[in-house]
Amino acid sequence: MVAKWKYHFHNVVLDILRDADEIHFPIDFEPIDKYFSGFKVQYLEASPNENAAIADGQKEIEEGWHYVDIAKGIIFILFDPQVSKQRQRFTKAHEWAHVLQSLDQSFKADMELIPDAAERSAIIESVANHTASFYLVPRVLLTHEMEKLASATVDKKISILASCFNVSRPMMTACLMNPQPIKKQ
Repeated sequence: MVAKWKYHFHNVVLDILRDADEIHFPIDFEPIDKYFSGFKVQYLEASPNENAAIADGQKEIEEGWHYVDIAKGIIFILFDPQVSKQRQRFTKAHEWAHVLQSLDQSFKADMELIPDAAERSAIIESVANHTASFYLVPRVLLTHEMEKLASATVDKKISILASCFNVSRPMMTACLMNPQPIKKQ
């Protein structure tokens, strides 16, 4: 089931990026903001404690949180300003992935069929992480940038690419280990 939803949201990200007027490095959130053009989008800095208060008693909020008010047409993406800029970018992308999940009726229906809350949560988070990674480092663009660095050492490639996409070295390493989009299962 994880592969099915990673593939699904991979395609949603491709659609979002294809519809963008222009893609700039590093990829910003303009394409996804445009995708949700009927909503007012607000990015808010909030510490984990502030996020927890906003979330009405959710047990643990780490570096980000989102809130969608369909009736008012507002999407809030909250992130911890105390983490690195790369981590903030990943957190925003991760929360956007959760917004996509929350508005996808088929995804929600599949998740409701999973009786074990821990298993359901693990799937939701795994898919959100994959979606965020793919949004920030689309594999087709990664492949294109890799071709320019054919003679560089692996360490140099990781540094240059992490800088180009404005992501952490560990995230870029993970992207390079899985450069191809997953196949539909």
